[in-house]
Amino acid sequence: MRPRGWMSRCGTVIPDSGHDVIVAVYLQGLAVRRLGARERPWGSMALYTTERIVRAPREKVFQRWVNIIPELPRLFPDWLADMRIVEDRGNERTMRCTEIWAGRQFTYTVRQRLFPSERAEGTVIEGEGKGSSELWTFDPVAEGTRMRMTFRTKGAMTLLLVLFRKRFAREFEGRVDRWKQAIEASVG
Repeated sequence: MRPRGWMSRCGTVIPDSGHDVIVAVYLQGLAVRRLGARERPWGSMALYTTERIVRAPREKVFQRWVNIIPELPRLFPDWLADMRIVEDRGNERTMRCTEIWAGRQFTYTVRQRLFPSERAEGTVIEGEGKGSSELWTFDPVAEGTRMRMTFRTKGAMTLLLVLFRKRFAREFEGRVDRWKQAIEASVG
């Protein structure tokens, strides 16, 4: 249970290219002395969710999503400087990534757990945004597969998402669209 006044929440819906994107920002421990709040350690988290319909069966979409990771820097050099799998143990893998967001380069290591055809969960274990997480779900729908991505940021990534939320949303939505197109093109 959080102490009273410890967490504030604000949420916005940003219509972007026909998709409603929910952006919710959680700020913890804001120490504002002139308002009389007690001093608390800084900490923050932001949540971003988006989804796309991929015109292919769930199993194929998931398999292609898993296998496309090493190809992403070649397919999208403007936003992925480097992404490589450093350890692969079947349904758990560790990746080293260098991404470009709002003109700034972020390097981190993420541990990803795969639940075939259903979902993938990732947690940043080292580098910028340590503690951030991602959840990809793949749900069958009449048109194919609903691919949903939920991204919870911590650290510098939260600041980026809060300060540059419109640019972040535009870049993120563009990247997810391009990723969807790459998956559709490869699964036939």
